[in-house]
Amino acid sequence: MKVLGAASMVAALSVGVAAYSLAATTADSSAHAPSCDRSCLVGLADQYLQSLVAHDARRLPLARGVRYTENGQALALDDGLWGTATELGKYRNEFEDPADGQVIVFTVLHEHAYVDLIATRLRVQRGKISQIETIVSRPSLTIGAQASAPAARGPQALEERGEPDPLWSADVPPGERMSRTELAKVANQYFTGMENNDGHGVYPFTDDCYRLENGIRTTGNASLRLGAASSAAGVNYASLGCKAQFQMGFLHVVSRIRDRRFLVIDPERGIAVAFGFFDHNAQLRSFKLANGKTVPNGLNGPITWELCEAFKIEHGLIRRVEAVLTQSPYGMKPNWPETGLGYDPRWGPR
Repeated sequence: MKVLGAASMVAALSVGVAAYSLAATTADSSAHAPSCDRSCLVGLADQYLQSLVAHDARRLPLARGVRYTENGQALALDDGLWGTATELGKYRNEFEDPADGQVIVFTVLHEHAYVDLIATRLRVQRGKISQIETIVSRPSLTIGAQASAPAARGPQALEERGEPDPLWSADVPPGERMSRTELAKVANQYFTGMENNDGHGVYPFTDDCYRLENGIRTTGNASLRLGAASSAAGVNYASLGCKAQFQMGFLHVVSRIRDRRFLVIDPERGIAVAFGFFDHNAQLRSFKLANGKTVPNGLNGPITWELCEAFKIEHGLIRRVEAVLTQSPYGMKPNWPETGLGYDPRWGPR
């Protein structure tokens, strides 16, 4: 399939940094609901991924002025992954918000010799894709493809899993469903509890909660070893459950979680999905855990993680967490305005 040059693609599709209406990107669900229900969103997500590996955005129903970003950078739809994606993997986890016309998909993607994990958000208005936001995690590039590096095996671990935990697609009984604002509030407590984590916050987790980060299970995983802080504490941080990790105060190294945007909320399935940035300013050389032990901060310089994180919530408690993240320049901004629910002070401390 012929790939258009950047100039002709921009001209044909009005792609790039063209101006678009912020008013059209707010959470006015009535503007989107009639045009694309859940099955429509799932179909468009699949069509998008098939077009991506075919390197042909012309297959898609694109709105005039459609905007595409990849790891925070505005690109034309013949650049970045659109020129290097080679094959779709088996693993795919999709999150739909029919009321607001948005879908987010986590999937494994082959990119030449790399096995990547991506999170892609599509906004659909009047049956056409108006926004595309993608985070690409390339662990084999950033960590190295050594089999001894657990994080480098994340996408492959998802391929071996084959499909997401079925809890993600399970419907919540109508009488137990939470409102959009309530779901966002619970998920936001995760971020608030992690930011400058001291072990004494509100940590709304079920006893069987577990978390995947770039395909690696980072809770309840005794085989994963996570650095000097765990050794100094005398406990393997990764072996603890979701709530126990927060109660220990291990996450104090996360100095700020900002630009939180909850862009997919699904009351029918009890799901909230957010984009955001985790800043680690590396100013602390050590910190004290909730049990009084002082542990070292292994970071020697400031870093920022850009991420998309999904939460499965039941009865006001988080039961599953799954995230796609990549390192970005420290302090980088999202390159998107506050769309969707954005941040709402009713959720509690920021």
